[in-house]
Amino acid sequence: MSGTVSQTIKCLIWDLDQTLWRGVLLEDGEVTVPDSVRATITELDARGVLQSVASRNDHDHAWERLEKLGLAEYFVLPMIGWGRKSDSVAEIAERLGFAHGVVAFVDDQPAERAEVAYHLPDIRCYPAEAVGSFLDLPEFSPATVTEDARQRRAMYQAGFRRDAERAEFTGADEEFLRSLGMVLRVQRAGEAELARVEELTLRTSQLNATGVHYSDADLRALLADPAHEVLVATLTDRFGPHGAIGVLLLEKHEPVWRLKLLATSCRVVSFGVGTVILHWLADQAAAAGTHLVADFRRTERNRMMEVAYRFAGFDDAPCDCRGSLPPAAEGGQHLHLTPSRHEPPVTMRVVAPTLHVRTLYQWFADSAERVGEEPALEVGDLVLSYRELRERAESLAARILREHGGPVRRVALLASRSLVAYAGYLAVQRLGATVVPLNPGYPAARNAMVCDQVVPDVLVADDAGAAQLADLPTGPTVLQLSDVDVSGSAGPPPYEPDPDGLAYILFTSGSTGVPKGVPIRHHQVFPYLERQIQRYEVGPGARTSHTFDLTFDPSLFDLFVTWGGGGTLVVPQRAELLRPVDYIIDRRITHWYSVPSVLSISATLGNRPDAVVTSLRYSIFVGEPLTQRQCRAWRAVAPNTVVENVYGPTELSVTCTAYALPAEPERWPVTSNDTVPIGAVDESLEYLILDEHGRPATEGELCIRGRQRFDGYLDPAENVGRFLRYRDGVESYAARGELTGEHYYRTGDRVRIEHGLWVHLGRSDNQVKVRGYRVELGEVEAAMLRHPDVLEAVAVALRRDEEVELVGVHTGAEIPAAEFMLWLRKRIPVHMVPRRYLRLDALPLNANGKADRRALAAELMEGAR
Repeated sequence: MSGTVSQTIKCLIWDLDQTLWRGVLLEDGEVTVPDSVRATITELDARGVLQSVASRNDHDHAWERLEKLGLAEYFVLPMIGWGRKSDSVAEIAERLGFAHGVVAFVDDQPAERAEVAYHLPDIRCYPAEAVGSFLDLPEFSPATVTEDARQRRAMYQAGFRRDAERAEFTGADEEFLRSLGMVLRVQRAGEAELARVEELTLRTSQLNATGVHYSDADLRALLADPAHEVLVATLTDRFGPHGAIGVLLLEKHEPVWRLKLLATSCRVVSFGVGTVILHWLADQAAAAGTHLVADFRRTERNRMMEVAYRFAGFDDAPCDCRGSLPPAAEGGQHLHLTPSRHEPPVTMRVVAPTLHVRTLYQWFADSAERVGEEPALEVGDLVLSYRELRERAESLAARILREHGGPVRRVALLASRSLVAYAGYLAVQRLGATVVPLNPGYPAARNAMVCDQVVPDVLVADDAGAAQLADLPTGPTVLQLSDVDVSGSAGPPPYEPDPDGLAYILFTSGSTGVPKGVPIRHHQVFPYLERQIQRYEVGPGARTSHTFDLTFDPSLFDLFVTWGGGGTLVVPQRAELLRPVDYIIDRRITHWYSVPSVLSISATLGNRPDAVVTSLRYSIFVGEPLTQRQCRAWRAVAPNTVVENVYGPTELSVTCTAYALPAEPERWPVTSNDTVPIGAVDESLEYLILDEHGRPATEGELCIRGRQRFDGYLDPAENVGRFLRYRDGVESYAARGELTGEHYYRTGDRVRIEHGLWVHLGRSDNQVKVRGYRVELGEVEAAMLRHPDVLEAVAVALRRDEEVELVGVHTGAEIPAAEFMLWLRKRIPVHMVPRRYLRLDALPLNANGKADRRALAAELMEGAR
């Protein structure tokens, strides 16, 4: 034998006479194939080793005999004639696209083997008597045999038919490629694909960007690392499957994605698959707002891959993003691309994941796959693992479909702090529908207004929500469920994630008295969830609080930051929230998330005075100004916790800033209003601070655009005045034309940059935060005006110490305060109901003839002293 045995054989080429069969066909007439040879042929075929024939014989006679022997189907590109064996072997290798070092030739004649070895020294030549040992030789024994390997011969034969049709095609090459009906599928590798990926890194030498082989252990480590994507590409067309034809190893970080390996099969190079994959990846990176850097190491055989990278736009240009990467390996380099969006290819359909976006359900389902037996939910005395919660959610999703009788678009979820609430939320996401949370603690009239706007297909209610069903619209399919009803494992149809679909619609206070809907898409909330999981190190073992109702957008942190990271959502009942320190200690909470006023409300309600919290790693506050006095009190209870203040309106997908207090109190910053800074706007978003004249400033209204910005309110009329474009000046959106990504959302929040720190100064419009809830004073006033004895109404927000108090001022008849309060609680949420009331004969007016709110506030504050 000549050559080396360092590589697995890809193709074995057989001589016929006295090698494959016993006898000489043209002399003996009849020939036979030993059972051992037949077994070798069939087993090598099953191992993915291609086989061909190079024989000095009459072609038609020999091929007819192979067909009679039942062996013809096993051979590709048979070369039967009277030419030199070396010429036949060389042509077979060339047409298959194989390097000579992975091709073997077997012949009984020493002269024939010597002739091939002389002209083709890298071909491995074997004598006929060695055939019986082939199956035991390492070069004929791949470490793993994949499904692609078992189908390799059929795929090559389909390729030859494809090539023959292509040769006869008279139109343009692009027209032929379109006629193939090609589908390129890129999917995340799992357990079943590991062997295919490893095989590709071994078998693709010409189109391997680095020449690096990744072992099974290497690949398993990458699969377990959330920063890495291991992707396998397959191709099919009307002739059949091409099998796995590419592998990508991608390391993702915020400023740059690093393509550590791209390897594609030379079998599909003429279809432009490498270019399509690179364009798809560039499009994904552009959508994610990140650069691409590709590892490349030149070898003797991968020049084509370098050409593909250069053709796709990768170059050697310097970029700051390179600074976040380790130096290139010896002999290698980092090729850089600032990606742009790409249109889909015209020659094939690409079916691929959105690399940088997961839907809410995918966040949960990915953790269920990864840590299925870890606890996902504790509610009451019930503890459910990820596997168990997924089973219940999918069973409930199937039930929703079954009882509704068809596809579901929107589902109202009238449930709180129950298994129905959490399994229901996941079930809606599993169906690809939009969830609209309703709060059983809100008046039925307000929940009815929400239903009137969203027109849900289905309404799911738990025991707490059941009392309101009679007062809600009768159109939706209603599922009234108790926790015991949420069981079983029957699942709905396969999940089809849509990152562009609406994940949820939440309702905030509206200035007209009607709540306004904020629709949020999966791709808009995705960056928030990804950032929070990483920032707060949420993973298995994390136990997160749940202080927010599902109608309040910070609940997205509670549910999906927890589930996206693989932690446990620990659901308290309302009484426990009045004793937060007890709740944290008893339930071993590691991540606390609440409005700051929870600290003030709970201060006199039975906390353990000398208790020290040791489990708490992060304490995150949102929704209201956080004062240093509150932080000192909290740190006295939890001295080792990291305290963070975060900010963001619902319209920007939960939060968009964060500030961590220094560990040492003496380093805490001093601000003009004694509040903790909110932190700068996340670098993935763009912002403006505009003064009262619409000019960029360091103090003014905060306006933000970018990936987390919603597309506009459910009622487009609410968009007027809430968005602006800034070119040479402010162009306020007035419902003319389309809202685009160029438009900034006007938050209505005033901020100031003080010594480099962002400080929240309050609302610039008529909204206030009361116990973390955003309240439009106009909605409170609209409710007051519905009372038959009220002529005019103004809601005034007074700040007392660390809390905001609402005072209802009205003209008309005298109404007892307790009576008025109870009347309002039937119409608006309790956090919107004023605590005090004042009747006046007439409201004070300002110069514009409007109610003078400042004068009223001053009078009320003076009267309270």
